Amino acid sequence: MRIKITYFTLFVLFFVFVSLPGVAQSKEEVLEYKPTNPQELSLTLDKAIELAKNYSPLLKMDREKIGNARMQAHEVSGYLVPHLNWQSTYTELKSAPAIMVPGIGKVPTGYKTTYDHRAVLTYEFDVWRKIWEQRSAAWLNVREAEENYRSAVQDLTYQVTKAYFQCLQAEDNVASQEADLKQIEEQLRVTQAMYNAGTAAKIDVLRVQVALAQIKQNLLDAKNQRDLAYSSLNNLIGYPMNTKLILAKDQDVPNITGSVDDLTAKAVSFRPDLRAARFAAEAAKKLIWVAKTKRLPDFTVTAYKEWVDNHFFPNNQDWGAVVEMTIPIYNGGVIRSQIQQAIIAYRTQEDYEKQIFDQVKLDVKQAILNLLSAKQRIDTIAQSVSEAEESLRLARVRYQAGVNTISEVLDAEAQLSTSQTQYAQAKFDYQVAKAALYKAIGLD
Repeated sequence: MRIKITYFTLFVLFFVFVSLPGVAQSKEEVLEYKPTNPQELSLTLDKAIELAKNYSPLLKMDREKIGNARMQAHEVSGYLVPHLNWQSTYTELKSAPAIMVPGIGKVPTGYKTTYDHRAVLTYEFDVWRKIWEQRSAAWLNVREAEENYRSAVQDLTYQVTKAYFQCLQAEDNVASQEADLKQIEEQLRVTQAMYNAGTAAKIDVLRVQVALAQIKQNLLDAKNQRDLAYSSLNNLIGYPMNTKLILAKDQDVPNITGSVDDLTAKAVSFRPDLRAARFAAEAAKKLIWVAKTKRLPDFTVTAYKEWVDNHFFPNNQDWGAVVEMTIPIYNGGVIRSQIQQAIIAYRTQEDYEKQIFDQVKLDVKQAILNLLSAKQRIDTIAQSVSEAEESLRLARVRYQAGVNTISEVLDAEAQLSTSQTQYAQAKFDYQVAKAALYKAIGLD
């Protein structure tokens, strides 16, 4: 008994020893992939777009619409094949039914237990291609849903791109205001020293202090705008509002080259909303014929095999086939109204397609003009920033030399701050304009 216990103990110890490395390795793997700070996330533009695609409730709804359209197309396709049904009736009575016949007594009129089984095969002849046209229209609806999904993806990509660069712009604005704060604090130190030395007036110190208070307020506003920008981006990618996002700053939307005519031609071919409108118009056109076929005869064949056991047909087996033709003669104008509705629906879709076509051309032209304008403003404002920096430098030198007043220094600092803000806005507008051109052309 002592030997058995020793063997068992050794077995348990060996099992624990072998299992420990695996447990430790598993724990290390979990710790390795666990983020150091769950409220912190590093992002590139592509990663932000991918997160938004995976999270977006609107995209999920559009994917469900594609699945629903496919099921509707499969449903219509099912009417092209024969339908087989099984019908069964089983009856159990307390006693067999009977009637009293004078001079004879009870005469049974049925069984206590009866059944009736029937296999029915039904097929509708698609003589006028009504079902085929319905099927074709249903699959066009599937393609329309797919293009609507692509359009939603492109809209979301544009929104995320805009929000991403808005965050970077907000960071630039905060950095600019912080630099302005340091400059005005240094200017206050210099002005205070000059006042103490008797080379500056008290009003100069007061003016710098007022400017300092204004810069602090501007910095607070810039930080609030930055928080709102990050909250908007978090909302798009599906993360909590308080998640700290660390954005890669070396991001750029690729350039698109080509003439207005070439880019417009690409948009006409690629824009998903225009393609969806075309598919919807084609489907509506096919439904006109479907409505017209309701004036024509329908042909249906029904075949059955039956198994019956009752008083009148004991253990009987039977089969039969029926060919049915239905000719509409009078229906109160219902079919005529349905045809007119189908025609109106088709014309409406045609008008909508034309409207989208015109909008596509306008979107491309407007996006190109916005892009050119943003590029020119970047070059112009970059030059004005350099000039404002030099103007501020000269104003400070002149003020310290007693040549000009503190107002000129403060005006130069305000002009530099404005130029830097405009430069950040121009960079943001340029990236957004390129993203808008991608969206206008319909490129993924």
